[in-house]
Amino acid sequence: EEEEEEEEETHTNKIMSFTDRNPLSLSMPQHNLKQLTKQLERDWNDEEEKRRSEKNEKSTRHAEERGSRNSNNNFNTNIRGGGGNGGALRIDNVLVEDRPKLAYLTIEDLKKKAKPWREFFSTDYLRKSYSVPRTKREAYARFDRNVYEYLGNYRRCSWIIALALLYKKPKAIAGGVIILKLYDVLQVLGQTVAIQDSHKTVIQFFLQVLIWVVSIVTRVFASLSMAVAVVFTILGLHAILRRLDAPKPTKRNGKRISGVVWETKSPREMNNANNRGGIGGIIGSLINRNKTQRRT
Repeated sequence: EEEEEEEEETHTNKIMSFTDRNPLSLSMPQHNLKQLTKQLERDWNDEEEKRRSEKNEKSTRHAEERGSRNSNNNFNTNIRGGGGNGGALRIDNVLVEDRPKLAYLTIEDLKKKAKPWREFFSTDYLRKSYSVPRTKREAYARFDRNVYEYLGNYRRCSWIIALALLYKKPKAIAGGVIILKLYDVLQVLGQTVAIQDSHKTVIQFFLQVLIWVVSIVTRVFASLSMAVAVVFTILGLHAILRRLDAPKPTKRNGKRISGVVWETKSPREMNNANNRGGIGGIIGSLINRNKTQRRT
């Protein structure tokens, strides 16, 4: 506001100084001078309107930016579990921390035992346990938490899939074992002091050439790369598609095999249960007795 008042004062001062007596006003006729002052006032007003419109555009732009920031902050606070949860995200109805767990794995975590396979594959509730993630963050959170929780299961599955892919390629397995042994020899050779440096470099060169020849003949690297790609694809899809709130398996009476619950009651218990029903129980016991006699 102060700047606008100063600009108006300078504008009036300019006009007053121009209309006052000066060499230009004395040399020009009066009507020409009035036309010139009107033209200058019009130009000045146009500039003022242009300046005000630019200022209004800037103010509206700043207001829109502020509104978008506030909306983003509100969206993030709605997604997050609140200030008391340490900035956790709610994914699949589970609060997940922003810090990834796989980045802080320890040796004890790598030695985890496999959990029950029914819980790992969620065979009891398949529809409730698997779904396609909607965002990249959700997919990464599922991958991180599932691999961390079921690391033992994924380790066993990776060995099973790799062996299933390589059991028809004994050359690749033999080549991998030979290459590992040769690398051990290279490591021991680098630590020995009894051999001279010149002889050591010659032996290392021949061992590296031998590793290269073995890898080409047995095609171990191609087979291993294919196995690793298949393992990561299958297990990665499982970790991404498995929901974090997958229900735990329910305990049922009897042994559960491929969806069938087998009875664990003995024939005597079944006969006693049938005998409690009066005439119907007697008839049922006779039928069961005949069946047992036929079996014997």
